[in-house]
Parts: sequence; structure tokens; C-alpha cells
Amino acid sequence: MGRQPEDVHRLQRPLYYFVGTETLAYASEIKALLRHPQLRARPDANGLNEYLALQLVIDDGTLRFFRDGLFGPMDRRYFRLIDRLEDSTALLSAYLRASTTTESTFQRFAKLLNHPKTKSDLNRMFHFDQVAVLPALLHVEDRVSMAASLESKSLLRHAYRDLLPSAVYQRKDKMGFPVPLHLWVQGEAGTFFRDVLSSQRCREPGLYDSAAIDVALHDPYVRAGDQNLKKTGLDAHFTRDLDVALKGAVLAFVSQPHELYRQARAGLFLERLPTLIGVFDGCNLYSAAEFRSAGMGYLGIGRGTGRPTEALVEQVIRAFRDMELAVANELSELIEDLNARYGTSFDRVEFTEVQRLAGTCVTGCDIATPEPRSPFASTSDYAPLMRTP
Repeated sequence: MGRQPEDVHRLQRPLYYFVGTETLAYASEIKALLRHPQLRARPDANGLNEYLALQLVIDDGTLRFFRDGLFGPMDRRYFRLIDRLEDSTALLSAYLRASTTTESTFQRFAKLLNHPKTKSDLNRMFHFDQVAVLPALLHVEDRVSMAASLESKSLLRHAYRDLLPSAVYQRKDKMGFPVPLHLWVQGEAGTFFRDVLSSQRCREPGLYDSAAIDVALHDPYVRAGDQNLKKTGLDAHFTRDLDVALKGAVLAFVSQPHELYRQARAGLFLERLPTLIGVFDGCNLYSAAEFRSAGMGYLGIGRGTGRPTEALVEQVIRAFRDMELAVANELSELIEDLNARYGTSFDRVEFTEVQRLAGTCVTGCDIATPEPRSPFASTSDYAPLMRTP
């Protein structure tokens, strides 16, 4: 499912769907669904009744507020509505996780919420938002927006009216300006954030678990100084030493099926218990039984329900080799053609020299030696689309 660029910063968006005749349509906004030719809009009598009576239409969040613990204290219901503690406890140190429980957090919340001497639940909620939510909003989000003068909406609309689509220029609904901190951390500012969080001044108070923030990358075939690592700001976290990469790790993510990882099997991770508590296998290198019998968490993706036949495995390997030779042969033919057209005794290109230069790439590119390709029969399970010679 795609998202508009302006929606990337949002953690959650509603999903609306329509099931028609042999059709499933979905979108994050109802107006997008209304363009479907099979969809016919009609008034919702219940929703209209709610709006006329309450000046709002009850959504899932409102239903949860009124439904869960309906007859319990208002402060409990309001806390459940806004509580985000479970989303952040993984970053806290073990000491804080043990001392910061949902109940202890609620007690601090209730003390602040119930501070005003008023009988109005609405006024108490307004007071909490004013003293607890609004300062963060003004300190982080509005500070950034005001710094860019984003409140000058009339001027901005006029300046960009020829550059923006009419749907954007003429929109009437209000949209805030949340700061995309999670995107900054993943981008060029990531190094700055990690340097600050890894500093001695941040570590000494013991407020968060540094292992939950630190990251180490390992790949036996990627070289130090790789341009992609530098581009993403991850070069300082890369190592070709597997022991260094796994030292002190809490979670391990296997994203490449390298022979080094396959041969080591689960023992590579199990010997690091109890510090290492889980492995995410994105390559189907291991089995869950190898880990769970030792008490380590394991999760894999893309695994089938049955083992492939030996014939299918051999077919896939043969298909890869055929593709490898096809690339090498085409490159060889290109070199021969360029030499015939433009080459002289001084500036001729040799295939072996191209192989050598490719091998100096930071990712260790390996070009096969050209040789004739032979056609091979496809199995019933797998049929390669590459044209055979």
C-alpha cells in the first residue's frame, strides 16, 4: 500500500475499504474510494443522528474511551486513551523498566489530571493538555514551524498557487506540522543523534538502555569505506569482525544468506545467551527449533510449509549460473565489438582487466569467465524466463 509523502511522518492512518463484485478497493481517505465506479455514496442515518446530537461522529478512539471501563473513573479511561508507555519502554534501562510500570505512570498522570479543583471532567482534561501536552507541542513542533514562518498561510498559498495542485491549494481542512524526527534519525542527521546518545554524559544517568540504541553492521563482502555506508551515515557502525558486531547485542537481524552465517548455524547466536535474546532470520538459514529449545526468541519470514525437492534446488542453482554466464558472455561480446570499432594497439580493452577492476569494487564484484551456455530443461516447479541459447 502506498502513502503520500506528507503522510510518511504519521504513525497511524485510518483504512477505508469497499468490497464489490470481484473488487476490493481501499484508501486512507473516503473521498479516494468515491472515485471507484462501483461505489455509491449514501447518507449514514446513524452517523447523521450522532452529529446532530453530539456535534461529532463517534470513531473507534471515542468508542474505546466510553466502552472500556464505562463505569470506572474518568481518569482511568482518559489514561487508556492517551497512554503510549508500551511503545517506549524498550529504550529504557533495566532499572527504569522495573520502576516504570503502567500503574506508577498512571498515578503520576492522575495527580496532574486531578489537580484543578473542578467538577468538570472536560476542564480537567483541558488542564492536563495545557500543562503536559501543549509545552511539548510548542517546544518541538511549533518552534520548527515558526522558525520557517509556516503560519503565514495566506502568503504561502499565494506564493505557491502556480506550483501546487488545486486539491492542495484550495483545501480547507487544517493539517499540522509534526516534526519528522524518525526520518531525521534515519537520514543525514542520524550520526549526530547517535553521537549525542552515545556520549558519556547521556550514558552516565542510566536512563535508557544503550544497547537498544546502538547498532552494529556486519557483512564479510562489504569493505570499509563503502559509499552506501557513508551515504547513510552508517560507516561508523560497520565492522567486518563478526565477534565485534555481536558483542553486547540484544537482537540480531540476519538479512543476507552468507555462507559464513549458514555454516555457523544457531550456535553463532546461542553462545551469546543471555545477553542476546532473539534472532530475526530474513533468509531462512535456520529453523525455529534450533533456537526455541535453548530458550532464545526466533522469527523468520518467507518460509514455506515444505522442503524444496533436490531437483528444484539444483534447477535454481543452474539458473543462477546460467544468468551469471549470460552477463559475462554479453560483456565479452561488448568488449570485442568496441575493440573492433575503436580499439588500437594502445587502447584495447581486455576482458581480464575488466574482471580485475570489478574485483576492486568495495562490494567485491566478481564477474564470471565467459564460456558457452547450454540449454537445460525446466522442472514443473520452476520455469526460468531467460532466453536460452
